[in-house]
Amino acid sequence: MTREAVLVLEDGTVFRGEAFTAAPSTVAGGAATPLLGVRVAPTDAVAIRELRLPPSVRGLVVMDVSEDSPAAGRVATPDDGGPDILLAVEGQPLGSVEVLQASLRRAGPGAVVTLTLYNVPSRSRRIERVRLRTATTE
Repeated sequence: MTREAVLVLEDGTVFRGEAFTAAPSTVAGGAATPLLGVRVAPTDAVAIRELRLPPSVRGLVVMDVSEDSPAAGRVATPDDGGPDILLAVEGQPLGSVEVLQASLRRAGPGAVVTLTLYNVPSRSRRIERVRLRTATTE
């Protein structure tokens, strides 16, 4: 699922792009899938320039976090101390939403995963460990 994402920086710069829900695609029969609960956008040329990202920071810009999700309170959005850039899951660098989805599927619902994050305002990296929740698709 995609929808337009708008990020307004402190200096008033507006970054627009599509944001992708980071949940695996629907599985036939309503099978359980792992849920992190973030909406992300790629670090394309515009994001790199507008967020002034160093060359070593590439991944997915966190645009939104579901309030009741495993990422809530652990991953920063533009409105809540961020944005964070999701760099890796379990050491797997994230070059696309598809790589994130595959990493979540490999871990599976209920697994504790290690997220490598970069916080744009503080220009710092950190590690968060979160337990993926089971989401049932319909």
